[in-house]
Amino acid sequence: MATKEEVEKKLMSKQLEEKKGEGETEDQKEKDVKRKREIDEKELERLAVEKLLSETKRNKMRADREGASGWYDFPRPKANKRFARAVIKSAVLGNSISSKNKKTE
Repeated sequence: MATKEEVEKKLMSKQLEEKKGEGETEDQKEKDVKRKREIDEKELERLAVEKLLSETKRNKMRADREGASGWYDFPRPKANKRFARAVIKSAVLGNSISSKNKKTE
């Protein structure tokens, strides 16, 4: 699994390769990539702040109705993994059988 830094380096190198034919110098290309990364980080931070504020607002409304326990996020029921595994297994098996039947026809 690639780390964030490795992915950013690969992205930067791809962008630099794409821009090589455009007549820009290496310094200009690196500055453009850094500027884009800064914009992305600012946008990401803004979205995170919006999400936190919306969750706080939702919890406050719930707390006004239910009291102090409204601030807590209660755990959601877990998925039935055994059922999901059986459904996927039968779907894959059915697809393989139908594809074999199509090949023989």
